[in-house]
Amino acid sequence: MTRCGLLALLMGSAIILGGQVQARASGAPAADQTESSEATDRLVQQAQQSWFEAEWKEWKARFVSPDGRVVDNGNNDASHSEGQGYGLLLAAFAKDRQGFEQIWGWTDTHLFVRPDGLAAWRWDEKAKAVADRNNATDGDLLMAWGLARASAAFGVPAYRERARTIALAVGRTMIIDTPAGPTLLPGGFGFRAGDQPDGPIVNPSYFVFPAFDALIAVAPEIEWARIKAAGLKIITESRFGPQRLPADWVSLAGKTPQPARNFPPTFGYDAIRIPLYLAWSGLSEAQASRFSTLGSGQHGGSPFVIDLKSGASLRPIDGAGVRMIVALSRCLAKDEPLPQALIAQRDTFYYPATLRLLTMALIEERYPECL
Repeated sequence: MTRCGLLALLMGSAIILGGQVQARASGAPAADQTESSEATDRLVQQAQQSWFEAEWKEWKARFVSPDGRVVDNGNNDASHSEGQGYGLLLAAFAKDRQGFEQIWGWTDTHLFVRPDGLAAWRWDEKAKAVADRNNATDGDLLMAWGLARASAAFGVPAYRERARTIALAVGRTMIIDTPAGPTLLPGGFGFRAGDQPDGPIVNPSYFVFPAFDALIAVAPEIEWARIKAAGLKIITESRFGPQRLPADWVSLAGKTPQPARNFPPTFGYDAIRIPLYLAWSGLSEAQASRFSTLGSGQHGGSPFVIDLKSGASLRPIDGAGVRMIVALSRCLAKDEPLPQALIAQRDTFYYPATLRLLTMALIEERYPECL
């Protein structure tokens, strides 16, 4: 897509292009064309931020309750530390301080009930209580990353201090030694060597690589670079089934990673986030081709939950946000920009809607050439 085409799409109007940009670029001297190009770049950047802020407001209105609870409307209106973390991160990206404070206030009050400084992972709205006090380490990382980003965006040192507290708790309690290096556990209970017959078990989609990058400055005592390298090694070696894809849950009991025995041997709703996190940390270029063909020619381009034993496509992973992650992988692998129609689509359910907004934030920040 051209910059002018992108601007028209983002602003929803061709008036700006006709009146301010194209008229100046057509037949203008070279100096004027350079000035016009710079002006277009500025307008595109402004339009991207304005578009993202508008999409954020729509997401917040749909999925965030007045008291700051992020509602998973595809999962009995429950809330999770992951969702609260995504909300914090997106609010910081959108520079919405009030929205950030709203989400953080609920999160801090209701989920931080553990003595180790980490959050309980699941809230049951019907019971109005925490439903499971185990943590989900990706949620902890997302919250720490969001707090660190908000501290810089809003000038609030207390957010950075809280990010540091969470990051240190993750680093000191959720990291184990494996042949790949220091490795992130998915949670405090149920995943260690003594908890599973083929433990330890990891979830590769919990390796939030850009959070590792951000937390180096916040909690330098933790070996984030080595944790990141170990996660990348595990994903690189997790090539299962005919499609050679990683599983949602992986055993590290043997010499090489294997699909975990007590979990479905699938590439599915969890693992679809792996290419997003790889791309956000600048690691996806070498891995993009692994994910760029997902959903090709099937169900309107949606990727599928894949049985890694047989290679069978079990059911589609629906949503524009999911298709957008695959489209980003295709852009990185094949230099194909995202389809305009896909960019304009919105999702009804929390999970794909969140993936869509995260992908657009990533593209705006790191890969504008994919638009």
